[in-house]
Amino acid sequence: MRRCADIDPVASVQPARAERLTSLDGLRGLAALVVLTHHVVLAGVPLLAAAYVAGNHAAVPGWAHLLIYSPLHLLWAGEEFVLVFFALSGFVLTMPTVRGRAFSPARYYPYRLLRLYGPVWAAILFAVVLRSLTPHEAVHGATWWLNAHTESTSAWELEHDGTLIFGTGGFAATSVLWSLRWEVLFSLFLPVFLFIGKRTRGMPWVVAAVCFTALALSGSHDSPRFMPAFLLGSLMAFQIDRLRVWGVRLQEPSAVNRAVKIGLVAACVVAMTSVWWIHPRSAAVEHALRAVVTAGACIAVALPLLLGSVRSFLETPVMQWAGSRSFSLYLVHEPIVVASAFALGGTASVALLAAIAIPVALVAADGFFRVAERPIHRWSRALGLWVESKVSAAAAASRRSRFQGSA
Repeated sequence: MRRCADIDPVASVQPARAERLTSLDGLRGLAALVVLTHHVVLAGVPLLAAAYVAGNHAAVPGWAHLLIYSPLHLLWAGEEFVLVFFALSGFVLTMPTVRGRAFSPARYYPYRLLRLYGPVWAAILFAVVLRSLTPHEAVHGATWWLNAHTESTSAWELEHDGTLIFGTGGFAATSVLWSLRWEVLFSLFLPVFLFIGKRTRGMPWVVAAVCFTALALSGSHDSPRFMPAFLLGSLMAFQIDRLRVWGVRLQEPSAVNRAVKIGLVAACVVAMTSVWWIHPRSAAVEHALRAVVTAGACIAVALPLLLGSVRSFLETPVMQWAGSRSFSLYLVHEPIVVASAFALGGTASVALLAAIAIPVALVAADGFFRVAERPIHRWSRALGLWVESKVSAAAAASRRSRFQGSA
């Protein structure tokens, strides 16, 4: 029996096309659960909600200080885990190209757009119906975030929400739609990201450095703030074989490898929460920390590929279930948290709110997945294949016509 040190890491790595990265499904589920926790906290803990909107400038008691201004913030780091979603999207949508599948715009665009918009439209309908069943009136003593959901919504706002691209700033139906706007934009420009990835396989760190520089200089502009996560995730997909080699090498038992594993996890946690606990600081430093947070999100995507313990956790049945329902959970959880908080009087303890809202959100996500997301996924796949076949047939007919004409 050969020792681990005698194994050729490159020979031990399976080809990219042979593997389904189920651990990334689990990571997607974990991200959705953290976003759910984030909104439960914003709805049920006025002190944390007020500190959240104030950034790192609010003075809070010791227990709240730890939950906000320390790496423990990761437990409810909603926006930071949305960046993990973005990096995952870049990685997953790039993998078919890495596996050698030719990019077909005729198949991809109908599939991708229906895959995104179909569940979003169903989620908007769900939010409207749920809001009509539960009074949303301002409550004295409730969190600012909860009372922000008392504003009335118009048909015009809902219509613009449904476009995602042209939605109002805060999105009337459910605020989580802000991230779907960036998912749509990335999906539309995926060929550009694939082109960059193919041309920079030998120098991905140069592109990464440009992305981090853009983030550091972005100021308050959203595009440089969010789009680099997609691009970096896409670049990581092109480097998957290298990541696997590193992962195999880290399996070798040694003190150095143990230190590296601990360092990777610590770097991920520290980077993703750095924007909260590094202070005092200037506006320039705050902008630069966005690049650090994005780097942490990318490390989070790499961890399942590098560390067997992380991969095993994310491949457990519970995390796989959460991953399969993650998009549904992401879309339906906020209206449920808000409706539950108002139904409990607006000032109920966060423990009671969590005990009611979280199970209801999980059950609703499962139902939404079965009734809406999964059928739409099948329809979008069929639509993409149908459009591709029609375009191919039209192209073949055009070639035959030109050939006959020249003959």
